[in-house]
Amino acid sequence: MLSTFVHRKIVFTTRLSIFLFLYTLFSMNSSHNEEEYTVDLFDLFSEAVYNSALFHQRSSIMGVRERRRGKKNTSDSEVDLEALMTSSVEYAIKYLISMDDAFCSVKHGLPNGQFNGIIELGPWRVELSSSRDFIKENFQFSQENEIIICNIETKQMAAYKTTEDFNFIDVSEGNEVSDGVIDMDRSGRCWEGAICNNMPFGYGTFYYGNERIEYQGFAIENRYVGYGSIYQDTKTETVSYSGSISGGVKHGHGISYDLRQSVTYSGEWIFGEPSNLYRISEEIQDNPFSIEKLVIDNAKYNDVHQIIFTPSRWLINLEFMSIGEGCFSHCRYFVVNSLTKLKYIKVGKGSFLTDCKVTGTGSCIIQNCPHLQVVIFNNDCFQQFSRFELKSLDLLYSLQMGNRCFIWSKIFEIKGCFIAKY
Repeated sequence: MLSTFVHRKIVFTTRLSIFLFLYTLFSMNSSHNEEEYTVDLFDLFSEAVYNSALFHQRSSIMGVRERRRGKKNTSDSEVDLEALMTSSVEYAIKYLISMDDAFCSVKHGLPNGQFNGIIELGPWRVELSSSRDFIKENFQFSQENEIIICNIETKQMAAYKTTEDFNFIDVSEGNEVSDGVIDMDRSGRCWEGAICNNMPFGYGTFYYGNERIEYQGFAIENRYVGYGSIYQDTKTETVSYSGSISGGVKHGHGISYDLRQSVTYSGEWIFGEPSNLYRISEEIQDNPFSIEKLVIDNAKYNDVHQIIFTPSRWLINLEFMSIGEGCFSHCRYFVVNSLTKLKYIKVGKGSFLTDCKVTGTGSCIIQNCPHLQVVIFNNDCFQQFSRFELKSLDLLYSLQMGNRCFIWSKIFEIKGCFIAKY
């Protein structure tokens, strides 16, 4: 009993110290503007990684003591796993997303907890990649995380990964990062720039065998990361894309060019393709940095395959969302996640009504919206979707669902919502 009490006290104390640390940062930087960013992300994540490692170390010691005494039980295991899932690094990420000038383009792969994407804040780019697995019956929890931080102005980069015991570590720790030239393959392709462990690590340039530029920007090993410029595969050495990068491809804000260097697309990219969500800017063009109400007319965006509403400079203040009738007819993935001011969602008749040939697929997930009160789905919405989840909606008191909604759903879950208590 005493050991459990001490363990929980350590968890509470650690979380409190992390909260105070991030609250202090938020207070210091709440008045920043687009021209001046007082947040140093290298310092922020270095401190977060240290706090995370310190917590895991203490948690591991307490776990060993409890096992030796034979007092390790189910509830303690769940507490440990829950604590690991809310480490200080995640607090740092949530802090960044909450900032008014931050643009967040992250893809969530639910329900397995995978997510990847990028956060943009002035000269900073934070590339995120996470894969998680939690088997409750055997109390097994595994995660693979990678966080890459780039500063476009200073050309500096830092990278963190998780170890098998869930600690975040600096990938370059203990190894020298220096400038140099590396031959990447027998064709003569080479890298000139920052190097660690005889591989690209930081800002530099990839060249083809005949010394034509392939890419200039940030890279780790043989992968483009964070931000950079991809060049045309021609002798002209003209840029084909310049902007944010995640997962080795165009992702986030960026601009594409043709051979004459005319702009072909400027806006948000989603893993190599122009973002369909960005096209909704025609609905919010009057005030794209602080939208409170989003209304989509009937029969729109029927070529969109997925739509994800997460905190960004457009949606951070969103309170009201209304989607008209017959919209998103080919969409298989509708997610609303962590919109902290959202109060109302309405989906019109026949929206998200896909071809009957693909029944039993698709996900509709609404979660982590603490002020959401009303969700309305009119007739024939989400007919062929296989998954419907409402989670962590503390104030949700009204869920209205018309005829023939989710008729093929195999998973229908309402958890952590106000209406679930009745």
